[in-house]
Formats: sequence, structure tokens, C-alpha cells
Amino acid sequence: MRAAAFFIPLPEPEALLAWLDATYGLPADLFAGHRFWLRTDSGTLWLTDAGTVPPPGVRLDAFGLLAFRDAPPRGRPTNTFALRFGAHATKSVLELGVAASRALLAGEPVAVADATETGWRIVRGPGQVLGMGWVAEGQLRSELPRSWRLDVDPATGWPDA
Repeated sequence: MRAAAFFIPLPEPEALLAWLDATYGLPADLFAGHRFWLRTDSGTLWLTDAGTVPPPGVRLDAFGLLAFRDAPPRGRPTNTFALRFGAHATKSVLELGVAASRALLAGEPVAVADATETGWRIVRGPGQVLGMGWVAEGQLRSELPRSWRLDVDPATGWPDA
């Protein structure tokens, strides 16, 4: 188990906001009223309300919403971050139909003809964000936690394929 650590405000949040806009079409004003924090021992990035600050001198395990496990451009948004903000994304998004969404949630790769570049995508199914996926060689691979995949319910309200 990882020991608790200190959190500091992200030193250059403007660079991260510019990257989110350029990569996912998530404008900086979407994060107004929020603040990004860097966990000092792991380099993970966390997001909180702007007025939230960690208690001085206290080591924490978590602080807000885990946004990135590694800082961009190497890192990618976490699935939780994608669920929270992915509906606003205008770039690097894949919209899936019912059958493809069910296949992805079952852990199966999904062929995507319009995704020619390798990389991370925010994946949206009918009416909702599913999370993050990896596209390579015309196939989308799920990066969803296994527990999310196992909880697939055919009666999700999605219309039949």
C-alpha cells in the first residue's frame, strides 16, 4: 500500500488546460471554479473545487477526483475524469451505438473505421459517457475497470441494436 503524501497546487495549470483543450476540446472555462493538485510522491493529478485546500502539514491518500495517473502529454485522463467531463469533449471522441457499446463493456475489441490515428479516446455510448478507450490499427480496446465490465446489464435502457 502506498504511503500518504502531500499535495501541492499544480505549478503550471495553464499548460494542462491548454492540452485538455487541444486534445479533447475541453475548454479552460469548463474548469473554472476548480483547481488541479499534484501528489508529490506519485505525480498523479487531482481535481477539487477551487476553494478546497488540504490541511497544512497533513499527508493524504487521496484529495478530490483523480484526474491523471501521469501528467500529460504522456498521461491520459482517468475513467472517472472522463465520466465527469467527457460529455463536453469535442475532440478525440468515439460515439458508439448500442451493439458496439455492449461489446466494449464486455471487454471485446470494437472495430472503428473512422479512427485512423492511434491514441486515447473518450468513448460515449447511447446517452452516456462510458470512459476511456485505446485505438490502434482500427480497433478500440476498452480501458474500463473490469468491475465496470462485469456489471453490464442488458436492461440498461439502451434500445435494441
